[in-house]
Amino acid sequence: MVDQPPENDQLPPLSRLIGLYVICYVVWIALCAAGLWLLFQTVKLVISLSLYFQFNPWQVRAMDKWGVFVIGLAYFAAAFALEGYFRNSVATGLLWQRITRSLVVLAVLTVLIVGLRQLF
Repeated sequence: MVDQPPENDQLPPLSRLIGLYVICYVVWIALCAAGLWLLFQTVKLVISLSLYFQFNPWQVRAMDKWGVFVIGLAYFAAAFALEGYFRNSVATGLLWQRITRSLVVLAVLTVLIVGLRQLF
C-alpha cells in the first residue's frame, strides 16, 4: 500500500506546520520509550526461551549478552528510521496515517512478546 499525499499542493500555515512537527517529535519520543521497554521485554523473553529449551549456562549467558547487543542495535536503527518516517510525513501530509500505522505495529509486537513471555 502506497501512501497518497493530499490533493492540494499548498503547504499549511507556519503555525500549523510547527505544531505538526512538535506532535511528530512528541509521538516519536513516546514510541521510542515504549520501544525501549519492549526491548527489555524481548531480552527477557530470549533468556526465558533459552532456559526453557535447557541451554547450558554458557549459552544462556551468551544469549543474554548478545541478545542485548543485537536487539539494541535493531532498536537504535528502528528509532532513527521512525524519526525520518515521521519527519517526512509532515511535509507530505501523512503524519496521522503513519502515526496510526506505527502504533498498530507497536501494539502487535507488544501483544506478541508479552504473550510469549506469559507462556514461558
